[in-house]
Amino acid sequence: MSTRDILSNDELDALLDGVSSGDVELESGQLDPGEVKPFDFTTREHSMLGQMPALQIINDKLSFGFTRGLTDLFNIPVEVNLSNTGVCKLADIMASLPVPAGVNTLKLKPLHGISLLTLPPALLFFLVDQYFGSVSSEPGKGGDTRMVTPTERRINELTVKRFLEVLQQSWSEFLALDCEHIRFESNPEFIQIADPAELVVQISLELKFANWSSEISLAIPYASLEPVRAKLGSTITDVGPNSDNSWRASLKRGVMAVPLDLSGVYASCEMTLRELMALEEGDIITVAGEGMANLLVEGVPAFCGEYGDSQGKKSIKIFGRSAEKK
Repeated sequence: MSTRDILSNDELDALLDGVSSGDVELESGQLDPGEVKPFDFTTREHSMLGQMPALQIINDKLSFGFTRGLTDLFNIPVEVNLSNTGVCKLADIMASLPVPAGVNTLKLKPLHGISLLTLPPALLFFLVDQYFGSVSSEPGKGGDTRMVTPTERRINELTVKRFLEVLQQSWSEFLALDCEHIRFESNPEFIQIADPAELVVQISLELKFANWSSEISLAIPYASLEPVRAKLGSTITDVGPNSDNSWRASLKRGVMAVPLDLSGVYASCEMTLRELMALEEGDIITVAGEGMANLLVEGVPAFCGEYGDSQGKKSIKIFGRSAEKK
């Protein structure tokens, strides 16, 4: 909105006076019989995505995992950040694609429909240079106008494969995806996957290199997410037999490595505070010892056993768990 669209204080006062006097008519909000009011479904973007908060967690994991994936694949420093997550029409995405384009059609089972992963040719050109150890003076410029080469197609396959691996890992806590790369297409006119008016969820990732940046986008049919909206509607994952238990194993290893203090009590006796305060060097305390000992873990009785010697060292042979309470 420009500054010319903002009313001044005098104009606001005049408008309010007109409303109060009835000179300015207000819309009743009711439609005449047979009248239809247009509704743009794309304006539901925030409410639609608000019903699936887990998408934000998935996309954050995707950007973090793809950062490591690209770094390992091309041995170059790269930072991947989530640029945007929104709902738009498929036609809007197709209209924004240049020619040539790097469009990959995907199947993300059990999600229905075809998804699109778009990698700009300029990015593919840049990755080819990096893969073969070249340093371009103008990164990514070579792939803007010419056709995609077989080498760039191969780099595209490697990049898409790594992306799908990370995508499966990112979704694993909410849904087990089986990702399949169908084909690569450089001419958007040859891509006919759904009705152009169909809504899609577009996830844009920004790739930052040392002296250059680019952006890739993943488009998933919104209708394919409807059946799993309940799973994406909560950020609390299901801890069941099929959930990811890697954190459990890590927690168990950490707990099992906690050091504990063990002590063996051979004999004990009771005395009053007066008797304790009267003790001096050389005094003898009489205790009743029967050769049995209690093994304490952090001061808590845990096992009972027999006190003795083993291989020339004082030791306790455990008979069972202690019946004593702390």
